[in-house]
Amino acid sequence: MKKVFVGTAVAAILICVGGYLLVNRTSHSSASPEIQTVQVEKGSIVMKVSGSGTVRPVEEATIKASESGKVLRVGGIEGERVKQGDLLIEYESVDKSSEIRQEELTLQKMQIQLEEAQQALKDQAVDGVSDTLKNNVRKLQIDLELSQVRLNNYLELADAPDPVLATINGEITELNPVQGDQLTAGATIAKLVNYDLLEVAVEVDELDIPKLKTGMKTELTFDALPNQTYEGEVYKISNQGKADNGVSIYEVTIRFVGIEGIRSGMSAQASILANEKKDALLLPIEAVEESGGMKKVTVPSKNGGSASDIGQVVEVRTGLYNETHIEIADGLQEGDIVILPATEAEKKSFGTGPMSGGPGGF
Repeated sequence: MKKVFVGTAVAAILICVGGYLLVNRTSHSSASPEIQTVQVEKGSIVMKVSGSGTVRPVEEATIKASESGKVLRVGGIEGERVKQGDLLIEYESVDKSSEIRQEELTLQKMQIQLEEAQQALKDQAVDGVSDTLKNNVRKLQIDLELSQVRLNNYLELADAPDPVLATINGEITELNPVQGDQLTAGATIAKLVNYDLLEVAVEVDELDIPKLKTGMKTELTFDALPNQTYEGEVYKISNQGKADNGVSIYEVTIRFVGIEGIRSGMSAQASILANEKKDALLLPIEAVEESGGMKKVTVPSKNGGSASDIGQVVEVRTGLYNETHIEIADGLQEGDIVILPATEAEKKSFGTGPMSGGPGGF
C-alpha cells in the first residue's frame, strides 16, 4: 500500500506541473504585440534627391598650332596662371629676302618682254596680225601673272605666323614646345584649366531624374571639409544615361563658386532640394503600407474589437515623401490616430506571421 501511495503522489505532481506548463505556454502565445500609434500632424516636408560625385573644372582648353613654324619664344611655364589673350608661343619669321629679290627681277624682265611683244603686235597691225604674235603676247601675260603670285607667296612666308594666345583664363597644366622647336600645324601646344570655376558631377538614379530641373538649390558637402555644408544649384541634367547594375544612371552637374580649399578631383555629396511643402498632413513613412498598388494605413476600429481585430484599413493618397515622413494628400485628417505596423521582430516574437504589404515603394 505504501508503494502505491507514493506512485500516486508522484503522478499527481507530474500532472500538476504539466498542466502549469501547458497553461503558461498558451497564455504567452496568445499575447498580442504592444500597439504603437501616431497622430496625423501638420508640418513642412522637404523632398531631396541625393548623389555623390567628383569636383571638376568648368573650363578646360587644349591649344593647337594653327600653322607650321619655328618657335622663337615661349610665353609661359607649366603651373603659371594666364589670362585670355596672353602669349603662349611666338614664331620666328622666315628669311625669304633672296627669293623675293629674284622674283622681283623676274617680274621686271617679263614686264619688259611683254611690252616689246605688244609693240611688235601693234607694228604689224597694218599688214595683218599673225597668230604667233598674239600667242606670244598671251603667254607673256600668263607668265607675268604667275611671277606675281610667287612674289606674293614669298612675301607672305617672310611674315612670321600669328602668335598662339591663351583662349581662356586659367593655369597652364601642360606646355610642350621650347624655343627652337619646329612646330607642325595641328600639334598640341598647351593645355589650360580654369580652377576658379568648379562644378560637381553627381550620379543620380533614373527614378529620381523626373523630380529634377535646372536651377534647383543644392546642399554640397565635401570629404575634405567635414561638418560643413555649402550651397550650389543644378546647372545641367544629362540626356544620356549609362547602365549600372541593370539601372540607368544620369549625370547631374552642380555649379558653385567661392569655396576656398576645394580642388578638382575631390569627392563630394549633393543633396538637391527637389520639392518642399508647408502645412502638409504628415505621418512617419513607416505608417503607410503599400499592397496591390494601394497605399493604406491602419486606424483604430470604431467598434472596438478583439486584439486580432483592433484596427481597420483605410486607403490614402500620398504626396511628397522623404526618408522619415510622407504627406497624406487624402484619406485622413489632422489629429487622426494611426496604428503603426508591427516590425518583423515583433511579428516573429508574438507568432503573428508576416502581414500583407509593408512600408516601401516610396
